[in-house]
Amino acid sequence: MDISLCLGDFYRYRVVSQRALTLVLFVAGALCGSVSTVKAEREIRYDENPIVFQGVEDVPSEEGAVMIRGGENQDAPLCEDDVVREEGESEEDFQFRLSLMRMLSGKPIERMVPLIVKRDRETAAFLVAIARKESSWGEHVPSLDGIDCFNYWGYKGRGSRGVGMGHACFGSPEEAIETVGNRIATLIHEKKLNSPERLIVWKCGSSCAGHSPESVAKWIADVRLIYTKVLPKG
Repeated sequence: MDISLCLGDFYRYRVVSQRALTLVLFVAGALCGSVSTVKAEREIRYDENPIVFQGVEDVPSEEGAVMIRGGENQDAPLCEDDVVREEGESEEDFQFRLSLMRMLSGKPIERMVPLIVKRDRETAAFLVAIARKESSWGEHVPSLDGIDCFNYWGYKGRGSRGVGMGHACFGSPEEAIETVGNRIATLIHEKKLNSPERLIVWKCGSSCAGHSPESVAKWIADVRLIYTKVLPKG
């Protein structure tokens, strides 16, 4: 019997050995009858220990190996009935926050939604769109000493924790959204780079000469796809 559990309602287990995994599956089978191995594995949640993969396809980073984070609530469904309007929050702002929670549910960046929605709409849309392109919303991220740098945008430079895997390493989601959000806001509002085509400087810098036309076009198309979902025009 499948029971749909809401966000945060999952029990999570740390699998310390193949023997422990076998024991969990055996007990689950005894209690529930015929529980398939695949189904049982999907219901196990992994905490704290990141998993590193080599040769991941479509990895945004050009650094090589990247950290793949499971995310505490990965794959957990969003219970919209539990999402309530905050005091002083307009209906429009509430609907925008709810739409981002739907889109980002189960992804590491989900924890940043309360921070993202405080930015102006265009900045918020690009924060979400670029994070999807550069890190799959936080699933492929730089780390330092095995700890998440909260840098989901391929942002270069330094954070309060220095540099991790060639990218800025931030000390918190708040620092990440403030730093990256301020930079995006400057580019789109002051420098008028307010479209995916113009914001290609995020990928290329001052010139795209060192990048293939195909990779440039794909970056623009991928960012535009999510940007227009977050901020539909017309």
